[in-house]
Amino acid sequence: MNKKRVLIITLLIVFMAATGYCYDDTIYGEKVGIFKDIHIEENVDMIGNIVSIFGDVEIDGNVDGDVVSILGSIDLDGTIDGNTVSILGRTKMAPGSTITQNKVQILGGSDGKAPSAIVRGEDINVFGFFNILPGIWGLLIIIMVILTIKTLVALLFSIILVVIAPERTDFIAERVPVNMPRKFGIGLVITIAFYVITPVLAAIFIGIPFILVLIPLKGLLEFGGNTVVKISLGKRLGRNRDWSTLTELLVGTVIFWLADITIILKPVLYLAKLVGMGAIIDTKIGTVDNFNESNIVNYNENTNKENIEVDKIIDDIDKEK
Repeated sequence: MNKKRVLIITLLIVFMAATGYCYDDTIYGEKVGIFKDIHIEENVDMIGNIVSIFGDVEIDGNVDGDVVSILGSIDLDGTIDGNTVSILGRTKMAPGSTITQNKVQILGGSDGKAPSAIVRGEDINVFGFFNILPGIWGLLIIIMVILTIKTLVALLFSIILVVIAPERTDFIAERVPVNMPRKFGIGLVITIAFYVITPVLAAIFIGIPFILVLIPLKGLLEFGGNTVVKISLGKRLGRNRDWSTLTELLVGTVIFWLADITIILKPVLYLAKLVGMGAIIDTKIGTVDNFNESNIVNYNENTNKENIEVDKIIDDIDKEK
């Protein structure tokens, strides 16, 4: 047998082992479906495991192996000689169907097990309160819950920061909109420098202690950047209202949360965080008022208005005399 023929036969064997092949109503091998349904017809025996992602598994025959479905349902009207695992989906068992080992359902839909269906192992349902929202909707709810918890935790620490240093946080937040390109550039340089310096320090044994200090510092800077941007957003929305700093923080947090749950606006939030980080560094943690052209223009306009009002008052006094 020449080398070419051996290679072809080997490739065929590998292909059949990976995809499963049928012989006399029996399927040997594994079946994997991504964004594709898998169906084992009636009177067909399959020897191997089934894995489906974003697809449904329908079994009318018999499977000698495990069946795993992620973000899809398992419809059983036959026998599974193994375990079933359904994640963010649901497992339906028709009358007379059998699972010889364990049936596990995680964050799944309502249990569709018929009274005469048999599960010989454990019947486990984890986080069954998601039963009304299986599949992709359940995943979206989980993401929203996680983001909401993250937002509430961040709000708690932001409130602590505002209570500890109210004047500085308010001072920095007021200067976030001023010369934003400069502040964005500072935040970007700091971020790039962190990811450049950290690997270098990691390669040096003596640099490891510096990394242990550098990582928390960057985390605090990012947290502070988010906080001052949230307060700044609240200031802009409450420009004509007498809002406290905590109210401005709460309003800004709600805006961040709404943007966060859309997922697609996350890059915008990241850019805003860089601006906030730049504002913290640019004002030296709220201790320096860096004037720029915008500040000077505003300052001159206010000064001119005050001078005009003073001159008007003096003219009125002279006329009365």
